[in-house]
Amino acid sequence: MKRVRTVTHRGTEIVIIDFSSMKPGPELQVVIEQGRVAIHEHELNSVLTLVDVSESEFDAEMIEALRVFARENKPFVKASAVVGSTGIYDMAREAIQKTSGRHFVPFSNRERALDWLAKQTE
Repeated sequence: MKRVRTVTHRGTEIVIIDFSSMKPGPELQVVIEQGRVAIHEHELNSVLTLVDVSESEFDAEMIEALRVFARENKPFVKASAVVGSTGIYDMAREAIQKTSGRHFVPFSNRERALDWLAKQTE
């Protein structure tokens, strides 16, 4: 399955960036670059994103890479949801939010996140 893809949910286009079950390493940079391309092909303040970090392993380098990714995408993103950000991962999400100027609304599953994102165009 592709880690970066665009889906239509309830008539709304959403970019899904799937970091689930990912460990620090070169694959992270590949997914980040694919995500950057998918997001930057849209108009400013128009992209809805769902980021899935379920069962990922974070280290300082991965958190920094995600922070830079989030900051670079800020002008393009209208709203973001995150799935899998629980426990210790909440601290990583909060650190990324503070240092990137972005806000990620946490959800327990993808369906709820997609439903919420679809409503952000109303």
